[in-house]
Amino acid sequence: MVRFLSLIALIAAPSLAFADPPDNPDFYNGKDAFEVQGTVAEVDDDDITLRREGLPRIEMEVSKSHTKITLNGKEAKLRDLTPGTEVRANFQIDGDDIVAVKIDAKSGGSGSK
Repeated sequence: MVRFLSLIALIAAPSLAFADPPDNPDFYNGKDAFEVQGTVAEVDDDDITLRREGLPRIEMEVSKSHTKITLNGKEAKLRDLTPGTEVRANFQIDGDDIVAVKIDAKSGGSGSK
């Protein structure tokens, strides 16, 4: 229950600053990661913001060297994701940061429901 309440507080929080990737080698393996679905609202050099119907937007930091990104099942870069793209992402919480460990995107959709 505490983990859930902490997650809700972080998701509702405004944009969070990103530190270097965690030293824990298991951080990016997806073990115990949270999952979120939505559509891309914004993308910049090192973060992605997802729009979720009826819920606050969520901004996640993206590690160029550790976050796995696919678009339509093929390896992709963050810059390949455009507003409106459907996304299912796994993320971890590192202190005050929400860090994407895996992003699976599908283009050509009409948005998230």
